[in-house]
Amino acid sequence: MTHPPLLHRARTALSLAVAALLAACAATAPEPAGPPPSGRAVEDFSAGLRCMDDLLLDHGVRDLPLAVSEPSDSGGRQSVVPRDLLQSTFNAMSKRSRALRVTVAGTAAQGGAGTVVQGGVQRPDAATRAVTLGLLSAQDRSVLPDAAATQRATLYGDVAQIRSFGQSFIVPARGGDAQAVRAAVEAAGIQLVGRLTRVPYWSCLGAEAEHPEVEAEIRDWYDSLAARPKDLIGWFQNQLRVRGVYGGPADGVVNAQTKEAVARYREALGLSREPKLTHDFLRAYLRADHRQIAARTAAAPAPSSTAQAPAPAPVPTPAPAPAVAQAAPPAAPAVAAAPAAPAASPLALRVATPNDALRFGRGERIALDLRPSRDAYVYCFHQDEHRQVRRFFPNRFQADARVNAAAGLQLPGAMRFELRMNATGAKESVSCFATERDVLAALPANMAAADFTPLPVSLEQLREAFVRASAGAMAHELLALQPR
Repeated sequence: MTHPPLLHRARTALSLAVAALLAACAATAPEPAGPPPSGRAVEDFSAGLRCMDDLLLDHGVRDLPLAVSEPSDSGGRQSVVPRDLLQSTFNAMSKRSRALRVTVAGTAAQGGAGTVVQGGVQRPDAATRAVTLGLLSAQDRSVLPDAAATQRATLYGDVAQIRSFGQSFIVPARGGDAQAVRAAVEAAGIQLVGRLTRVPYWSCLGAEAEHPEVEAEIRDWYDSLAARPKDLIGWFQNQLRVRGVYGGPADGVVNAQTKEAVARYREALGLSREPKLTHDFLRAYLRADHRQIAARTAAAPAPSSTAQAPAPAPVPTPAPAPAVAQAAPPAAPAVAAAPAAPAASPLALRVATPNDALRFGRGERIALDLRPSRDAYVYCFHQDEHRQVRRFFPNRFQADARVNAAAGLQLPGAMRFELRMNATGAKESVSCFATERDVLAALPANMAAADFTPLPVSLEQLREAFVRASAGAMAHELLALQPR
């Protein structure tokens, strides 16, 4: 089976495009801006990058494509951020979480990423370096404003000051400004990825949640989400699923499980127990220590099966949408209350081809139908004729691994990749796993790399890892594909 180049740009591809601006290095040292300032002395923002890695992991961000670009250097008073510096900055945010899939724009590995990241530095005067990171559309190179970030480094002799959310950081600038520019790129990278993924990145830059700039950022996020109610509902559905209090699809459609999960988590955050997606809920959610909440809710008794959820529906505006407001208040379903109790029957998974065929001609397309016995998280891997293993679901086209039992899932379906039998006539295999909860982040790092990337493991090692990650609560199906 081969994996030809992706047929279309990935919907959520992440690329950083910046107005590439940095002053060319002067032959002499820049004139100091004044006496050395006070602030927190740091060598760089590596601790902040590790903090972002933890945040992305905690908020369930995974497989977000970032294509970095390095436009031509225009010289003079502006220059570009080197591509390798962008790559190292974003890779440092993804060591544990595997949240970002960093590629180089214009290469096959980019996989048709729809946005591009560029970085540049402007030099408005001898002592200032203004680093800008931004996103561009890969189609027409237009600027995408949602996540742009700028950080300034002001030089004071052999040190530089970087300010963020009222915090002052002092970084070395010995022998020129390269180290100060690197630190500013790292700080801007934290800001850009935090805005793109909507995680509380300011905590990784030393800011308090009550800072006015933080409050303004959260308000902007809420307003932009509330302008598209389906996005607001889907964002919270995904987050509450990460927290283990919601078991339904993250499709942006209100259902009884969503209402109960929202009401329950609002109560855990100290808000009124009602299913409303308000600005206060988002604010409290981004400020919360979710590990503490998980410990408290795990110790608390589950709600009575006869208890009723409050009548108001979760909506992004004060007035509920009419179709939702007319819905009858549902009984609190057990699946939305907490991690589900063990099912009476073991989880099962069926993986089939049309007519249950297992023999295919050379180069023939292969279609799969996946159907778990109940709603579950499904992961599929392919072993090619060279015995290389790749994950092809979930992927950049559908990051959500949850599969509805009634609807099932067709692969590739509408996703823009192909499965084909190899041209050599060698055997191949497809191995799929179904679990009660999302376990991809719990797999060893060498097994949870980006989609369509060769993994240095065997299918048997994968199966053993899934058994451990799921504590045995899983189903496994293996298809041995033969040449015809």
